Amino acid sequence: YAIYGGNIKSTLAGEYSFSWAMAFSLFYLGALMRDSRSGRRFSPLAAIMLAGMALSHIIPTAIVGAASLIFLAQPERRRAITTWALGFALAAFWVVPLVATIGFTTDMNFSPLRGFDAGTGGPLPTELWPLLPLAVIGLVWSLWQRYSVSVLVLTTLLPLLAYPFVSGKLWNGRLLPYWFFGVFFFAGLAVGLAALAVYRRLPARTSVLVGVGLAGAALLIFPPASGMEQSSGWARWNYSGYEDKGPYPEYENLMATVDTLPPGRIMWEANNDMDKYGTPMALMLFPYWSEGHPSMEGLLFESSLSTPFHFMNAAEMSDRPSNPIPGLPYSGFDLDKGLAHMELFNVRYYVTFTERATSAARLHPAYTEIAQASPWTIFQLPDSSLVDVAEYVPAVFEPTDEVGVLERAGLIFREDEDLHDFFRGAVDWHTQIETLDHWMVESGPDEWPRVTEGLGGLEETAAITTAGSVSNVVLEDDRISFETTAIGVPHLVKVSFFPNWKVTGAEGPYRSAPAFMVVIPTESQVELTFARRWYESTGLLLTTLAALGLGVWLIRQRRLATARSAPAGEPPVEPVVAGEPGETDLG
Repeated sequence: YAIYGGNIKSTLAGEYSFSWAMAFSLFYLGALMRDSRSGRRFSPLAAIMLAGMALSHIIPTAIVGAASLIFLAQPERRRAITTWALGFALAAFWVVPLVATIGFTTDMNFSPLRGFDAGTGGPLPTELWPLLPLAVIGLVWSLWQRYSVSVLVLTTLLPLLAYPFVSGKLWNGRLLPYWFFGVFFFAGLAVGLAALAVYRRLPARTSVLVGVGLAGAALLIFPPASGMEQSSGWARWNYSGYEDKGPYPEYENLMATVDTLPPGRIMWEANNDMDKYGTPMALMLFPYWSEGHPSMEGLLFESSLSTPFHFMNAAEMSDRPSNPIPGLPYSGFDLDKGLAHMELFNVRYYVTFTERATSAARLHPAYTEIAQASPWTIFQLPDSSLVDVAEYVPAVFEPTDEVGVLERAGLIFREDEDLHDFFRGAVDWHTQIETLDHWMVESGPDEWPRVTEGLGGLEETAAITTAGSVSNVVLEDDRISFETTAIGVPHLVKVSFFPNWKVTGAEGPYRSAPAFMVVIPTESQVELTFARRWYESTGLLLTTLAALGLGVWLIRQRRLATARSAPAGEPPVEPVVAGEPGETDLG
């Protein structure tokens, strides 16, 4: 449970955005509680912290946002509503597009935690048991004393209540850091209250000595008991850099060797033994060390529709793959299947690491060994193109389940194992090597044939007799262009689909299996550009208006404070720093 989020270890494991969000959330709650308790006029600090939280991670935003609804029961509820409106408006440039396109992100399909005990990774690890009685005491005491902790109680208990029911895109283990934090908070409150009670009953000198002794004991006992010493080693490993690792010369040699090759996508064999170079994902940095050699695997898995299909490909090209997404039909090491998928993904180079993969590739006639950088071997694959001309009329997949906006939003929290949408159909299509040249799309012209679950009839789609070729293919960060002689014939563009892609000189783009795009050229010159859509424009407009409104409010408050602080009978002098911090600063 130590890497679920919000602490040092989870940050070192890569959940840094969760740690940022959790920090912002605590400042947000503190500012909101202070404003509510003091009855002071509106302060934008809570809104700014809310925006920071929303920009960092969706799960803390959902938990703390839901818990803070309790402020609607306060007399000054308008202040809370204003805070929420301003906070989400400041973050709208990111939040609105994320919500609008959440269906085009990849579900890593992490298996939800189902138990509550330590053996299942649930919310009651053995390390927490001694703290639970103290937490109950602290909670009861704070409620009895009528401390303003209701929102903290909700923030602690909501994750525990939601934990058994969340099983969708959001992994329920990510809910638990707020439960753990709440237990530690209320347990610490109980210890603090007990220490205060003892302090008040002891002579002053004795209480000081006892306090110093307890603090010293805590400093000696807490770090090893909490496992903090492990974090220092982990941090040293993470931040010492690739150059500090023992086998760095091997890694450097590989990157230098690849840098001499002509441009092309690289598929590398996955293997956990590469952790000795800094991380098993060290080869993701091919494009960092060598321009023009993009890696087929990158860090931001959940931002691309092609991620599940890449891992299925990696299973075919690796002796010991990670297979990180549960539920996919991984076929195992198979260079024949892998070759078909490498052509589909326009991969030019294959980098092996294990003896099994290297030997198998050397024996395969389609894999040409071109370089060695021990322990890696580099093979060149048969030529392929970023843009292909169709040989058969594409088929439109008609799902058995129509998924609306609300249903898709529900999938964030609750998985539907019986759902058979286009993604499930694309997975089935991807596994059928014999029909990879029979393309399947999510939508298309009425005259294109239709297929349903099981993909029956896909292999019988009509052949296209019009010949043609593609040339002058250009791929940039936000632009793809090519020339074609096959006007009117569907073309497959091997770049991940996203609704922001717009095409000129063609119809489409249509989302195509596995995760690419199909266009139908109407001119010889075709260009796709990654354009701004309504959700980006709407979000940016809201953020701009919120920022301008906040700026105007701050200027007005500064002038009011200056006017109030000027001596009677004298014109106000514009100060360098605003006066009366209780009315003008962000806190």
